[in-house]
Amino acid sequence: MYDTGTTPPDKVITYTIVANKVDGQGKPLKGAGFTLFKEVPGDAEESEGETAWEQIGEELKGEDTATFTFKGVDAGRYKLEETTVPEGYNKASPIEFRVVAYYDTDAPDPAIKVLDVNPPKGEFDDGELNIFVFNQSGTELPSTGGPGTLIFYIMGILTLAATALLRLRREA
Repeated sequence: MYDTGTTPPDKVITYTIVANKVDGQGKPLKGAGFTLFKEVPGDAEESEGETAWEQIGEELKGEDTATFTFKGVDAGRYKLEETTVPEGYNKASPIEFRVVAYYDTDAPDPAIKVLDVNPPKGEFDDGELNIFVFNQSGTELPSTGGPGTLIFYIMGILTLAATALLRLRREA
């Protein structure tokens, strides 16, 4: 008869994401809140080309702390978003990053060969990614420009080109 042996149990490897909220001078800033989202694979046509995100856990609020810890994160693409902004500060832009892990799958206890955090928005050490989220105090200026300015740039370039062509024709 065959010696079937036993199959080793699956080993799940997870990571910890730590968001460190700091002000413009790098000092801890209390009173923020963060939510972590993971990319949801899906049909690009269905979502009209936009990335679908699924919230991971609840918002972590830090009235008395400036450190927010998300445990049990596996490989994938993530977005860390500031969902509660400290009074008197501007909201930080969402931080998108990808955790890619390559394992030694032939070993009985799969060890990580390479762990890539892209883009490197923090420090990664021993399964923990520390991200520093900076906030500036003050009020945000109104947004200027947008798609309307592109029209003015194109019209300006066309006017310059037409002027140059007319000048060349007159000189010829």
